[in-house]
Amino acid sequence: MPSVDAKTLQVLQPYIVLGERLGSLATQLSSGKIAEIRVTFVGEVTSHDTSPVTLAVLKGVLSPMVGENVNYVNASLIAAERGVKVVEAKASRMDEFANLMALEVCSDGETLALQGTLSARREPRIVKIDRYFVEVALDGYLLILKNEDKPGLIGQLGTLLGESKINIAGMSNGRDKPGGTAITVVSIDNDVPPKVLAQVRKLRHVIDAKLIKL
Repeated sequence: MPSVDAKTLQVLQPYIVLGERLGSLATQLSSGKIAEIRVTFVGEVTSHDTSPVTLAVLKGVLSPMVGENVNYVNASLIAAERGVKVVEAKASRMDEFANLMALEVCSDGETLALQGTLSARREPRIVKIDRYFVEVALDGYLLILKNEDKPGLIGQLGTLLGESKINIAGMSNGRDKPGGTAITVVSIDNDVPPKVLAQVRKLRHVIDAKLIKL
């Protein structure tokens, strides 16, 4: 980890956590070989050296692929060995959030765009997945659905999870337009067995579903 003084680290620490979890989320949502990672910072963090946060993003991106062997010391080297290009930028404003971290991960010709911020308690939250606005804590287990924006899905999902003894801690739904395509992010208290995840994918109006572990 690049050396920073105690006062700067106090400011950066929540962003380091946010960056690592955004990176992990990106890898778990992406498919194919990652070729480029673009990190953009907005707000108070731009007045500091953000390289420790970018390093945390790298660690988060690589950990689901490499496992426990990746750390803050070797993350940059592993990324270079895998041919992953890393681009860091700072912006004065983006969307309606004063403090924001935007992450774009390019793999096999496709780009996944994520945006995260910190809550009033400085806790990491996801606020946008591609073009869909959502807001859920980046912590624990997340069940992320791509679905048709049709009535009845939320009820079916809640019933299925309830019957499987899986408690819902929070939920956020973002859509492009009424009746169009939507992203549903469900924060849950425990893991989802493969059998239950397969049932979720078979629910009416569900296009795809992924379990995220942070």
